[in-house]
Amino acid sequence: MNTEIIQATVGFTGVILLWIFWYYCWKPYTLDRFRQDLFDLRDDLFYGTANGKMPTHFDSVFYRETREDLNKMIRFAHEAKLANAILMIVLDRGVTPRALEKSKAARDALTEEERSILAWVDERQEQALTRYLMTSSPALWVILALGFIPVFVIAMCRSISADLDACRAIFKTELISIVVDQLEYQAGQRNLLGPVRALPC
Repeated sequence: MNTEIIQATVGFTGVILLWIFWYYCWKPYTLDRFRQDLFDLRDDLFYGTANGKMPTHFDSVFYRETREDLNKMIRFAHEAKLANAILMIVLDRGVTPRALEKSKAARDALTEEERSILAWVDERQEQALTRYLMTSSPALWVILALGFIPVFVIAMCRSISADLDACRAIFKTELISIVVDQLEYQAGQRNLLGPVRALPC
């Protein structure tokens, strides 16, 4: 009996310690890392513009709006959660698509060079946001695990060879990008809202 009590106590203590580590150590670390990735991206945009490596300048509307979009995501970082995205997808179905259309219309008015810069910024932001979600949300791991089978079926139905790269591409298109777009919308982004298709920088 005493052995069972000791084992139960050790197990319960382990769970508590694991929760403390996750909530007070790991989650703040992943948030700080996400924000630092965005700070680094904003700095790279600034220095690229200052050094003339990017075809834009500090007085341009494009530069100011893109920098402001990054600032919005930095401020919103602590609210960039899978649960928030799913809740808004369920409750706010019509608003995000309209915002995506407006964002696309605004980007279509940009020059090809500006769209190339935007594609580079968007790709880096999406990488940072995806990594943050993957490292801070166990629920996303469950969704990905449960979603593997339908993604595999979609890959087969589209006559794509069912290799890892094909499944990963469909995963990104059908799940991750939807969540990322929703979080960008909630952050109030304009230029960076939605996928940016342009030549790489």
